[in-house]
Amino acid sequence: MPNISLSRLLSAIVGDSVYPTKEKILAKPIKHKRGVIQIIKTWKDDWKTAKDQNPREKFESIKILLTHLAESYNKPVNVEFIPELPSCCYNLKTQTISINGTTSIISALHEMAHHLFGSSELKACRWSIWLFKKTFPIAYSKLIWNQHMLVRPTPICPTHQIESPGDSTISSG
Repeated sequence: MPNISLSRLLSAIVGDSVYPTKEKILAKPIKHKRGVIQIIKTWKDDWKTAKDQNPREKFESIKILLTHLAESYNKPVNVEFIPELPSCCYNLKTQTISINGTTSIISALHEMAHHLFGSSELKACRWSIWLFKKTFPIAYSKLIWNQHMLVRPTPICPTHQIESPGDSTISSG
């Protein structure tokens, strides 16, 4: 059997990429449930303090946000902190969002979308990115697309702040 990547194999099986394109994600604005925007706008004051703290304190702030969002949908969620995870994830069986030490707001919202709406990557990307765009418009405008994700540009040369569109780290808002 030829050496083929898992993503190419999945693409061949389902006929399309597992992750949606930027164009599909931004095709049309999402209408979020009443109150969801306000939950995030209220939470932003807490985040302004927490985002510069240690990973545990950032997690506690994100956990508060996710808990309030889940409550607004009448769908309680478990949120756990596992700093050594390579990325955050959602476990459907236990209804648990696992947050690592570097999780961004967009990634946390993405996993919340899986909790609320299921396994569809298109729904999760559209819901989380549009919600971030509406509630953090300045931070959103500073991000660049890397496939289906929004990321912070990484300077090539810190002295001159030259940015490379290919080298990026996940945004934390």
